[in-house]
Amino acid sequence: MPGREQRLSEDIHLLGDLLGETLRSREGAGVFEMVERVRALAKSGRAGNDSDFAELAGLLASRPTHEALPVARAFAHFLNLANIAEQHHRVRRRHEYERDAAAPPQPGSFAAVFASLLARDIPAERLAATISK
Repeated sequence: MPGREQRLSEDIHLLGDLLGETLRSREGAGVFEMVERVRALAKSGRAGNDSDFAELAGLLASRPTHEALPVARAFAHFLNLANIAEQHHRVRRRHEYERDAAAPPQPGSFAAVFASLLARDIPAERLAATISK
């Protein structure tokens, strides 16, 4: 179904926006701006911009612990929120497959793996014996 990954992206974006609002209200605009700067430099550095990666390293190295700690916490919270969104997304996709009786087995599911193995002429008895070990 089209749009499945887009929904995950939208969920993560929404949670990131909510985290940003929380950061601004709890920690102040300065912490939020620092988090956004670090995020932008990290993204650019991962894309191959070595000068942004060097700038990021310098920026983080120059910050005292009391300034770096809220930034690190913000990233930890974001990663947790993204993991929650991904878990929700997997459940949502599983439910979509379960509701559509005409859909093939969900990729990566046991049903899909077993169908693939059986299609390769691996006997069901051999699969059952292997699994029971």
